[in-house]
Amino acid sequence: MRLQEFLNANGFTTVAASGAGSPGQETSYYGPLTAAAVTDFQGAYSSQILAPLGLSAGTGYFGPSTRTQANALITAGDGDDSEDSDDGDDSDDSDDSDDSDDSDDEGLSGGEGFINVSDLSVGSVEIDTGDSDLTVEADVEAQDADVELNRVDFMFDSRPWLYFSEVRLMVDGTEVAALEDDSDNFSEVGSEWRARFSGLDEIVREGETVELSLEVEVHDTLAGSRARRHGCRRPSIS
Repeated sequence: MRLQEFLNANGFTTVAASGAGSPGQETSYYGPLTAAAVTDFQGAYSSQILAPLGLSAGTGYFGPSTRTQANALITAGDGDDSEDSDDGDDSDDSDDSDDSDDSDDEGLSGGEGFINVSDLSVGSVEIDTGDSDLTVEADVEAQDADVELNRVDFMFDSRPWLYFSEVRLMVDGTEVAALEDDSDNFSEVGSEWRARFSGLDEIVREGETVELSLEVEVHDTLAGSRARRHGCRRPSIS
């Protein structure tokens, strides 16, 4: 919410003109509109945010470099006065967040790094109603630095909640996040539907590999048109 307030205060990075996310109606949901506003912000300060990372276009990811620039503007008084605080109320997105960032990254090594997705397994999986099974598996390796994995996206070619009572993200076989069959948990992106698992804070050490997998649980009963195999495409991992 504080991030949306900051973006809206800039004027040129308004999250939405009206409705949810618009000035005065900020939400705590980091969706496509917020990501687009963050991309605009990154473009406006590309020399400070993107160039040091070797990027030419914004990513929509509110990572350390973007947070640093946002906090610098808040400190200088260029952001929303409601966020320029040391009172602790806005610690997630104020100067105080520098301290929290340090604690989040405590023990991480290296500078800017990246992850390599390999050994992706996407097969034709038939699952009986009421049962669950893994549909996608991918090995993720951290290279050049430790990596804190905060968000994983999976794209479906039709509405997941019509078929699945729950979709679960697994890391090395352990469930770390789950989404239930509520349309609000999925976002329409073009002709596909995105399941986004965020706020993960999973650490992948430099040179190590973890296995990410998606497990789905099928509804106990399905309408006739839905009782068919459902495909899950290549995951987009951020």
